[in-house]
Amino acid sequence: MGDAIGWGPPPANDERADAEEVSSNDVVVVDNTFATNAADDPELSCTLGGNAHPVGTVWYKFVATDTSALISTGRNSFGDTLIGVYVDDSGTLVELDCSDDTATLRSAVCVENLEIGEIHYIQFATYTDFSRGVYQLTVTSPRPGDPPNDLFDDAIGPLAVPSLTQGTTVGALPDFGFGEDSSYTVVPACAGVLVTSPGVWYWVEGTGAVLTVALCTQQTTFDTKLSVYSWDDPDLTCVAANDDACGVRSRVSWPAAAGVPYHVLVHSVGCATGPFALEVAEISLGDLNCDGTVDGFDVDAFMLALMYPDRYATTYPDCDIKLADCNADGLVNGFDIDSFVALLTGD
Repeated sequence: MGDAIGWGPPPANDERADAEEVSSNDVVVVDNTFATNAADDPELSCTLGGNAHPVGTVWYKFVATDTSALISTGRNSFGDTLIGVYVDDSGTLVELDCSDDTATLRSAVCVENLEIGEIHYIQFATYTDFSRGVYQLTVTSPRPGDPPNDLFDDAIGPLAVPSLTQGTTVGALPDFGFGEDSSYTVVPACAGVLVTSPGVWYWVEGTGAVLTVALCTQQTTFDTKLSVYSWDDPDLTCVAANDDACGVRSRVSWPAAAGVPYHVLVHSVGCATGPFALEVAEISLGDLNCDGTVDGFDVDAFMLALMYPDRYATTYPDCDIKLADCNADGLVNGFDIDSFVALLTGD
């Protein structure tokens, strides 16, 4: 036994001898708040700065039913996790692989060449005492194949405008950057939307109009996020992002300059993954009631968007309030009035 934080009892799986058994494709809740720091817990080779003892280790074990597995962590708030995977070789733990930071501060490790029927041990820990808390641990076996657009460098596109593209985030690793040669280690937050989960990439070329990308159809089966970036190597710039524009699904619009490539990341809340349908379309600024025409019937909707944006969202759930950004400055405010009038009159 070792030092623990606080005054609560350590978890039942605090020691490797008491490792909790999990099965392939299980998702378990992990709480290392009161886990001890044992001197005999193995050091992890992947820890930032070199081999080091992690904090608050708890243990799991699984019997391999396939030759590969993906083990990952998730949480809906900040926390810095570590994972190590081991086999017991005559009483000595042999590290197969480990993971420190692969999705902001979360962890994911893929292990291959497992011996079916052999017991494998999972060491879950956090980098500091500050990160102790409640997490999810997911064991997926066999390891899903990576989607072809798992990495930024492999973004699928250009997507046609308009178009509807079927995709999935199942098997994607938590998004960690743009390839081995990139100086980026994480995908940055955009418009307050954090990137903390597996995601896949697309790109679309700007048309000079307002573009919208959406995951609002019933073909999207999980709680999504959308983030849009412009890319001018080596600079990645946030353009727009959204979490829940249509229920727990996402939709985002932005003025897309002609000829400019925009990269779209489909990701999620927590560790959710699943199939989706990504819709790309042009929308008409000023068409606040979304009937396909900018005319006098849009006046009331425009004023509602300007003065009471929450009521606009409720009254027109299938429309995007950015349709009121008639001067295309990225804001919906009184400076859009003259541009809206010009759209109405054709001036």
